[in-house]
This record gives sequence, C-alpha cells and structure tokens, in this order.
Amino acid sequence: MPLINYYKILEIEQTSDPTIIRAAFNKLAMQYHPDRNIGDASAEVMMKTLNEAIAVLSQPRLRKAHDKKLADENGQSFVDTSFDDIPKTLEVNLGESINLELMFIPEGTFKMGSFGNGRYENDMPRHEVTLTNPFYMGKYEVTQEQWQVVMGNNISYFKGGKLPVNQISWIDCKEFIKKLNAKTDGGYRLPTEAEWEYACRAGTTTEYSYGDTITPKNANYDESNIGKPVAVGNYKPNDFGLFDMHGNVWEWCEDWYGGYPGWPVEDPKGPAVGQYRVLRGGSFAVNSSRARSCSRIICAPALRIHVNGFRLVKDE
Repeated sequence: MPLINYYKILEIEQTSDPTIIRAAFNKLAMQYHPDRNIGDASAEVMMKTLNEAIAVLSQPRLRKAHDKKLADENGQSFVDTSFDDIPKTLEVNLGESINLELMFIPEGTFKMGSFGNGRYENDMPRHEVTLTNPFYMGKYEVTQEQWQVVMGNNISYFKGGKLPVNQISWIDCKEFIKKLNAKTDGGYRLPTEAEWEYACRAGTTTEYSYGDTITPKNANYDESNIGKPVAVGNYKPNDFGLFDMHGNVWEWCEDWYGGYPGWPVEDPKGPAVGQYRVLRGGSFAVNSSRARSCSRIICAPALRIHVNGFRLVKDE
C-alpha cells in the first residue's frame, strides 16, 4: 500500500510550520465537513484522511517518522532537523545572582536496566524504552545556594553553597519545585526514572556513561575516600553535558518503585501507587556497582537522609 503524503493532502510544503499546517487543515475541513457534504462518500473519505494528516503532522515524533518514510520511499536521505532551532542550554536567573542551568535532552530509544551478571535483581530485566518527547535536565544537581534562594533555608547536613543540597526528602523536593514553578515560568519537575537513566547513559550501553569501569578520577563514590559530597561540576560531564550523574549524592526520581517489564515500553512512569520512591546515580558513600547507570534504590518519600539530593527536569 503506497504511503500517503499528508503534506500533499493538506496542499502545503513539507517545511511548513505548525501554524501553516493547522490553517491548511481548518480550510480543507470546512470544505469537506460531512455537514456540508451530506451523502457524499468521497467527502467522508477525504475528511477521514484530513484527520489522519493533522494527527500525524501536529505531533513531532509522528511527523518525523512520516518524513523519514517519505524520504525512504523516494530514495532520499533523511536528515532530522526538528531540533535545530531549539536552544541546547537554558539558563534561568533565580535571583540574588544565582542561576539554574539545564541541558537539552532529545527524544530517543534506549535499553534500560542491566543484563544481570551477578548484579542487583531490581535493575533487571533489560528492556527497550522509548521516550517520545525531548526535555531539559539540570546540568548539575540542585545546589544549596539554589535551594536557599528558592526556599529561604538550607536543611543540608553537609553545608556549602556549591555543594548539592542533601538530607532532603522526596516531599522536600516537591515543595521546592512548587515554589520554583511559582517563581519562574514553570514546567519544572523531577525526572522519571526512565528519563534519568536515558540522560545518564547519553547514548552509551556500558555500565557507566564513560565505559564499563569507574575510578576516583571519574566520580565521587566510596573508593574516592572523600566521605562527603563535593561541589558540583568537579568531574567530566557525559555526552549530554550533564555533570555528576555517577556518585556525589543519590538523586530522587518521580516514580514509585516497581519491577521492570520484559517488553518494550513507551514513556514509562512507574506504578500509579506505591510505598517507596526511586533514587538514582549512587553517592559518595556507596560502592562502584551502586553508581552504575542502571542502578536503583528505594526510599520512603518522607525520609531525609544525608546522601540524598536531586536534579531538575523541565519540559521542552
């Protein structure tokens, strides 16, 4: 069955922006609407095709897939330019000369979890995950100076303005985000567990974002013999430009804890209810295995522990 070119259906160029796409749909929908074409089977078919066209071309992921199929059918190369005009970094002034920096994370598909190999059972089975929407993620763990300017206090056990905020609960994080969204243009939240691992891996399939082994040159974990958090940004970032995804402090995720499926999933968000929330990334107090990209632990959402911090996500 030949591929329907929805751009031709809407009588527009393939480079048309969403405003032009919507206007073209509205014009043709008025022309072929069933109320204006009672008993006309061809108009009914056209209206159905128009609805399919707007459904596909108004969703970036579906539009990209459609454009790729068009290119394949015509023997052409497909170049994804959908993110060319999107800023790769965001910098937000929180006040008092304190900024929040975020990095752009594109949509994509990856293998989540581990193969086992004598590791922890809760990070298995390895399964395919597709994230259908891009997002921004904090370049660094949220620092104490950022927490102070938003919350007006500092409840951390280990003190220092450039240190990641620590000894905070999941509930504390949610209160910070509530106040941050009220203070700014909004859209901030905790990452889902899948978003966190995808961003941590940054396209890699190895145990860590920089290979299958880790040393104290790469991150702050127990073998670093530091025994406390260090200022954010002290180690090399991953390929998405994110710092300290391994070690330093555990990072709260949005999800309730639950087991993994054994099949491909799209935009997973964890169970609807639960007893424990998930944390990722390891800390200064755990061994190298716990700092792997796939490693996960659980904690009661109201519990404050000195090894726990967090990192923000903002919807694109």
